[in-house]
Amino acid sequence: MGSYARHRLSPFRTVLAAGGALACWLCLWPAAAPAVTDQAFVRVNQTGYPAGAPKRAYVIASFQDGGAPFTVQRADGTTVLSGVLGAAAGSWSKAFPDVYAIDFDQLGAAGSYRVLVAGAAPAASPPFTIAAASSLYRAPL
Repeated sequence: MGSYARHRLSPFRTVLAAGGALACWLCLWPAAAPAVTDQAFVRVNQTGYPAGAPKRAYVIASFQDGGAPFTVQRADGTTVLSGVLGAAAGSWSKAFPDVYAIDFDQLGAAGSYRVLVAGAAPAASPPFTIAAASSLYRAPL
């Protein structure tokens, strides 16, 4: 018997080998892209805001979010300011074509705060501080 006859696979083993190769190939096939969901982020000055200076936060969104309610809250969760997002002020990128400004100049009390936005994609800012400029900029400079 020649070497070919000794190494030939039975029909059953051939089917198993082909099935295994197909399974491996399917594992390497790229999965379907995940569904894109609405996203929003709140950007603030993480160094903080001087008490008497202008204060702005920006909401960047992957969708039109004008009219969404927002609050500014103290670290203890007490709401000190609320409102709704106005018209989009421009674009951040292709992924985030809508940018909304939040003006909270009237807030001057020293403390730690967060901005929270409700709506289709709720978002919250990192904590930020309002304080005297001399104390805010001492560490970063």
